Amino acid sequence: MKKLSIKINETILFVLSIFACAMLTICSCNKKTYDDKICRCFIFPTSSINNNYYIEISNNGMIKTSLGIRSKTILPMIFKDVKINPNEIHLFRKIQLQKKEKLHTTDMNKIQNSILNLKDIECKNFFVQSWANDAWGIILLAGDKQYIFLYSEHRNDELGTIIKALVNSSPIQIDMNK
Repeated sequence: MKKLSIKINETILFVLSIFACAMLTICSCNKKTYDDKICRCFIFPTSSINNNYYIEISNNGMIKTSLGIRSKTILPMIFKDVKINPNEIHLFRKIQLQKKEKLHTTDMNKIQNSILNLKDIECKNFFVQSWANDAWGIILLAGDKQYIFLYSEHRNDELGTIIKALVNSSPIQIDMNK
């Protein structure tokens, strides 16, 4: 009787350990994350494939900005209002310049606070129904939200605030007045 009890306990332990491994695998596969980035922003001129900027902010306070020629794959995704994962698509056909540096604590706090202020903001993708020439388009990925808009339409609201903070913190000078 004692051997039977030990066998049952071992079987139960074995089944529970398989269940625990399965749950860990399922939970880790369901994470919707873009690695350690708290914010990503693609800034593009609507009238040119040149002078596109991509800014990443890591949770360790690093900011990386890339300047380059826009890829052909990004506009069709914008028009279809597809969820964009920069780890899975090419934003640039060619990167011309890339710089990275550590953000000052005050700049990092400002960006994090701006991201928190976006939690209740909804923004319809401007480009699904329209297009604008000689303007700056923005794709902002913050948390699990995606915002696609014209900068000129949101220059003075919460979305504009975070874009200004990113542009001012960028290690590459970004001139959106061109």
